[in-house]
Parts: sequence; structure tokens; C-alpha cells
Amino acid sequence: MERLPTITDVAREAGVHHSTVSRALRRHPSIPERTRVRVEEAARKLGYRPDPLLSALANRKMLADAPVYRATLAWLTNFDTARGWAAREHIRGYHAGAKARAEQLGFVLDEIWSRESGQSSAGLSRLLRARGIRGILLPPQPVPHTHIQLDWDGFAAVSFGSTLTRPRLHTIGHDHYRSLAKLVRHLAAIGFRSPAFYYEQAIDERVDGTWAAGFRFGMEKAGLPSSRALHPLRQPDPDAIVARLKKEKPDVILVNYSLWLELAPRLEAAGLHVPSKLSVAVVTVPDGKTEPGGITENARLMGAMAVDVISGLVQRGDYGLPQRPFRMVVEGEYTAGKTILPPGSKAKQRPLIRGKKRAK
Repeated sequence: MERLPTITDVAREAGVHHSTVSRALRRHPSIPERTRVRVEEAARKLGYRPDPLLSALANRKMLADAPVYRATLAWLTNFDTARGWAAREHIRGYHAGAKARAEQLGFVLDEIWSRESGQSSAGLSRLLRARGIRGILLPPQPVPHTHIQLDWDGFAAVSFGSTLTRPRLHTIGHDHYRSLAKLVRHLAAIGFRSPAFYYEQAIDERVDGTWAAGFRFGMEKAGLPSSRALHPLRQPDPDAIVARLKKEKPDVILVNYSLWLELAPRLEAAGLHVPSKLSVAVVTVPDGKTEPGGITENARLMGAMAVDVISGLVQRGDYGLPQRPFRMVVEGEYTAGKTILPPGSKAKQRPLIRGKKRAK
């Protein structure tokens, strides 16, 4: 068999050290452009291809030697205030998972507010370079269809969710469609026949309509009618929802976590004790919350996955906007919690909230 060319062969052809070849092929910023081009031309001429097994071994050794500082990654936010993103529990989960994984890999995760001091896109690009940042994580934006201008050629970037419309980047997100369908089918399988989904239209828009679509699909597969089960809300009014529930009498309602927190005391005050009188399935249970039943999003896992992706891009020197952006989604996990009691169950459960009245 013909011997395959090695890094040493490429180094000899290009007239550089073998360590320079390794960094040049990964487009490391320490290698001058002229040298990188010369090395790439030598590799093409010789037909050099990196050995994936050796690369995996090198990466494994690199991880075993951690923690060693390698680079700074940016957690680039775009809210009205520097810590506005932290008010949203799922984004805090993304950040916690990303921070832990970054530290494990030897990276530093630096929080940067894009609106600080009225930064222009050019000024923000200069700031990121001045801090030695090559990788950027963009959490969900405050509003859908957001556009962000930056000199992307010098950076590798990964976004969360669906709120960033331009530019199109590699994305990590929750599989809302499959998760909602899974939740509805599970509720039907344990005996619920009249689910009702109360959701904020603005949030459904943030996730590209996958909440409503997943719910419809799950109802169809379960053989349940969905025409009157969907209740989109322009502005959530917990008191109005309680009044409607007393009139229509569904056996289980689906809501997001923030709406559940508002509804819980009002349901109790109205005699709709959870779960003895009404079951509640939360479609966005934050990591670590054990009381609500429903779907856990695995936000920390998504944060860690985003760092794994950005780490690979930086190590390969794969900077700039991707020609073919990919989307990685994580399906949520069902948890029974304490808010779901199957119809006809003889298990006796106390109300989750006792004696609490809504504040005037």
C-alpha cells in the first residue's frame, strides 16, 4: 500500500516546523496568513488528510490535562439591561450549563452586554478582539426576528433558540414540537380526555409556532379534538383563565412555567385544588424543579452542547458565518411531578397550596 503523507511531510514541503503545520491547518490566529496559505497549498499538493483517530486521541489527552486556560468565550447578550437575560429561568439554565462545560474544557466564559456604552457593531467587534475572544455564544434574544450586526469573519458563533433571524448561525435549541406532542400523548395514555393548552402568543412566536403545532399533532395522534383546546393569549390574565376553567371544566391544563406560578394561588382560592380537582402539566419545567409535572427542557445540557460546538469551531479555526448552518435540538423529558394526578386515581394528594389567597 502507498504510504499516506504525514504532518512531517507537509512541514518539509512548506519549509516550516511540524507544529506550525498543525496550527496552520486549524487556522490558529498566531499563524500569519501567508504561512497558513503556504501550508494549505502543501497539504493539498501532497494529498494530506488528518487522521480522525489521532485527532480524537489528542483531544482526549487535552481534556485529561485540563483545566488549562485556552481562550475566552463571550456570553453576548442583547437585553435592555446587562443582566436582563437572567430574569428568564431557562436562559439561566443555558448559562449554567455553558459555564460549567467551559470551565471543564479550560475556557473562560465572559459576560458581555452588546448595548453597553452605546456600542456600535464596529466598536463591539473591536472590544471582542481586544479581549482575545474568538468564540461567541448568543442566548435567546429579548424579541423574535432579531438582527445582529458584527464583523463575523473573525469569530465562531453559536446561538440558542429561534429568536435570532440574521445572521444564520449554528443553533442549539429545545425540540418544542416533539416535546409538546410527547406530553399530550402521555397525558392521553394515562386517562386524560379533555386537555386545554393556555399559552402566550408571543412565546409561541419566539419558538416558531412549535408549541401550538406540537400540541395539535399530539392531540391528533391521541384521537382527541384540538379545535377548542388551544387558547392563545395576547396578554395572560390569570383571573380570566380561572373563570374559563370553572366554566369549561377540562381535566388537565397545559401552561408554561411563569404562567403556572401566577395561576397556582388563584386556582387554590377558586377551589380548583391541584392536583385533586385539576391537574396541571407545565410545558417548560426548569432544571431542578421537582414540584411541577410536565416537560423538563434540559437547559443545562443545551448550554454544555453549545460550548462543545464552539470549542470545536475555535480549535479548527472555523471562523466566520457558516455556509450551511446546522440546528441541534434536544427533546424534553416527561416528569410526573406533584401537579398531575391521573383521572380515577385513588391516590390521595393534598393541595399544593393551602390557605393562600390572592393578594389584593
